[in-house]
Amino acid sequence: MNKYVIVFPLCLILAGCTAQKNGNPSLSNSTGKINSVESTNNVDVYDLTQVASASNKEKCWSIINNNVYDLTSYIDKHPNGPKDILAICGKDGTNLFDSQHIGNRKVENILSQYKIGTFKK
Repeated sequence: MNKYVIVFPLCLILAGCTAQKNGNPSLSNSTGKINSVESTNNVDVYDLTQVASASNKEKCWSIINNNVYDLTSYIDKHPNGPKDILAICGKDGTNLFDSQHIGNRKVENILSQYKIGTFKK
């Protein structure tokens, strides 16, 4: 069964998607602009342009160790305050994250809850 047969109706209900000519669903962001989402083995893949478009408190995505995370809802939950999360919105936050949290399983487990896909270089 084609994975888009299942994904697309759910996408329409939850996120407001449209179908592209190739049959892949596209997600609409809050501005109504369509952002293509590439899917590989049921994992969404994002490029730097897509991550960079989520660079503020209203939509904060970051790349950490080649994964993409939607940290928007975590900004105000960060124990050291929102500034550390806001500093990595829309960009690769690997160095900052690793300098503070490398090897900390608790923090890595928290981060894993916000993963939305992988980064395509």
